[in-house]
Amino acid sequence: MALLLVLLLWPPGDAPLRAPLALRWQAPLHQTTDLAPAADRDGVYVPVAGGTLVALAARDGQLRWRAELGGEISAAPVADGRAVYVASGSARGGHILRALGAATGVALWQTALDSPARYLVAGPDLLYIVTAEGALTTIAPNSGQPRWRADVRASAPPLLASGLLYVGTAEGDILALDRAGRVAARWRAASPPQRLAVDAKGTLYCATADGRLLAFSPDAAAPRWAARAGAAVLALAATDSGCVAASLDNFVRAYASDGKRLWKKQLAGRVVATPLVDRDAALFTPLAGDLAVVLDLATGRALAFLPVPAPTAAPPLRAADLVLFTTRSGLLAFGPVRP
Repeated sequence: MALLLVLLLWPPGDAPLRAPLALRWQAPLHQTTDLAPAADRDGVYVPVAGGTLVALAARDGQLRWRAELGGEISAAPVADGRAVYVASGSARGGHILRALGAATGVALWQTALDSPARYLVAGPDLLYIVTAEGALTTIAPNSGQPRWRADVRASAPPLLASGLLYVGTAEGDILALDRAGRVAARWRAASPPQRLAVDAKGTLYCATADGRLLAFSPDAAAPRWAARAGAAVLALAATDSGCVAASLDNFVRAYASDGKRLWKKQLAGRVVATPLVDRDAALFTPLAGDLAVVLDLATGRALAFLPVPAPTAAPPLRAADLVLFTTRSGLLAFGPVRP
């Protein structure tokens, strides 16, 4: 059945999420997972159940290559244009991190891991790996050779921003690590961080395991402000002027950088995927229902709905001028309406 786009009075603006979007292509895939695809300028790399990574052309969704890895994929893959990095189990019961050529899927290198990778982050010259136990290690992306390890127990997905890797720990700290693994800054959240976000000014936002939302200035260890979101925060993203947080009670709340709550809006279902944020709009994918929603960051007003039937928990993704959604039956790509 053809998918139709429903628009809600788009106000003028130049941010991509505010512009009318139409379905560009759809790629049927069986057994997609809650792991986010990776993308670069030319390709989209989708993990599916059974230990398979599927590479699609970003321009039209056509199959480029398929790699059978021999074990389930344990972390969302990442890509840097040259290669796509994917962690999986092996046929012999071990754990492997591979670099596959982005154009061909041919293995460039592989290295054994002590335990399953939970999170991967690609930087300009380092690949960061957080294992299921929370250990942090780094690898040279061009060779697979180990670089340094950090003695942390990560409690949240790590975040790379302005050359620093932000890591929340099980002890309730947030560390900013430089490229050599040195601690450049430390903040105290008291409760283990669950979600992290950093805005362009360096303000750090943190959702904790005890249901608080905290904001830290770059040069102060104590929180600038703290708020209760009403329920546990499941998804968090920084904006140009603060942050947005989606919580267990199906509400999205927007906060200014000084802690003032700007608005609160209840969605049709729970949001667990990190929203996609532009200058003045944010895109959310509730698990219930068949619609993703674009909200105005200033008012919380719904600007548009996109038909996304049976979404997974994977976050929406940008690739070139496209916005990509993972559903239980494949991948959907939306782009600006062409004249």
